[in-house]
Amino acid sequence: MKHLLLIIFIVASWAVKAQQEERPSLYMVNPYLYNSASSGFTSGLNVALQYTNQWVGIEGSPSEISATVHKLLRETNFSMGGIVLCEKIGVSKLLEVEMSGTYRFLVSDWTWLSLNVGGGARCIGKDFSLLRQDGDPYFERQDRSEVVVRFRMGAWLRFDGEDFLAFSVRGVGNGHLRAFGHKQATHFYLSGGKRIRTSAERHLMLSGMLYVAKYTPFGAVFSPSLQIRKKREYGLSYQTGRMLSPWVKLNPKENIFISCMYSLPMSRLCQAGNASTLSLSVGFRCVSQEKGRERIYRNAPL
Repeated sequence: MKHLLLIIFIVASWAVKAQQEERPSLYMVNPYLYNSASSGFTSGLNVALQYTNQWVGIEGSPSEISATVHKLLRETNFSMGGIVLCEKIGVSKLLEVEMSGTYRFLVSDWTWLSLNVGGGARCIGKDFSLLRQDGDPYFERQDRSEVVVRFRMGAWLRFDGEDFLAFSVRGVGNGHLRAFGHKQATHFYLSGGKRIRTSAERHLMLSGMLYVAKYTPFGAVFSPSLQIRKKREYGLSYQTGRMLSPWVKLNPKENIFISCMYSLPMSRLCQAGNASTLSLSVGFRCVSQEKGRERIYRNAPL
């Protein structure tokens, strides 16, 4: 019986892990998580915290807490940033830390290209004490952890206004985890967006993403949103065959944002097909007086 429980938890945690990484709908809330090259177009210090519970109401469901921070250095075209991500999925625990640097340059009038390279480490372990089998030598032998090195790279082409075309790769590196006998996927993302002005105070943003991961199928996300007075933004993300996610993003002040996304499953082929996903984010942007000076210095759309 103990061996059967062990097999069930390991197989379930691997399946959950694959699904946990495929949440590109959150790209609209915090694009830096998926493409760090986006940091080349926001001035000041940018900090964002995000919490996600993937299967609401199910014990042992995947949960994730992430923190991102990046800053465009004053009077330069160089920005630096980092990501700290913690996941808990059943008996599996994950900690990922990455640092990256971004350089932007002018392609033509009001068209900028931002290039990013980064890397870090991912530590994965399993805690079988959750099975309440403390002291059992069999489970003690299974408590392992392993560290793998991972890299990321990205490019972000920004046109006049907020129109963009971007490409990124995440998870490049040693993909095989010897201790757990499975492979870590490398993810590829191609995204774009077009901003349309509908009135003096309203803008319609049409954006989408194509993504593919090694060992997993191709997918797409479409996410139109309506922005009102730069204070409120309402959107609806559709992840083909998987999720429908209404979301809202509020800017009570110029330097603070709060967002919430609630995802409803559309396929019973995935784990816990009836369960929904809740994501909450809060962010802070410290600009002070450098936004105007940088705009004059580089004529950049900040």
